[in-house]
Amino acid sequence: MGRALKWGGAVAAALALAGLGAYFAVVGLDKANQIGSLIGSFVALAGLGLSAYGIVQQRRTAPTVPAAPIQEAPSLKTQNVVARGNATQYAVMDGNLNVHYDPAPPEATHDEADS
Repeated sequence: MGRALKWGGAVAAALALAGLGAYFAVVGLDKANQIGSLIGSFVALAGLGLSAYGIVQQRRTAPTVPAAPIQEAPSLKTQNVVARGNATQYAVMDGNLNVHYDPAPPEATHDEADS
């Protein structure tokens, strides 16, 4: 039954579009433009109304979700590292800590002639 309704609706829509196209061809482009604008306005208003109706229905039938119990957060392991005037703070939570060693910045390097 559902498949027949879908096909019937598709055929009805195709026939309506074909009939509307033929009518527009007969009345001329100026009149067709006016009628098309009017039809578009009504379709837009119908879509807006259906959208508002859907939002209201969804809010009415939306199940309420009970609040989840509050769980205590695990304690953090914190390590502060100070190297060459830069301070970096790491917060590790149950996992591996990958440390990237960054060599001295260019302004901190010395030429061998200065030594």
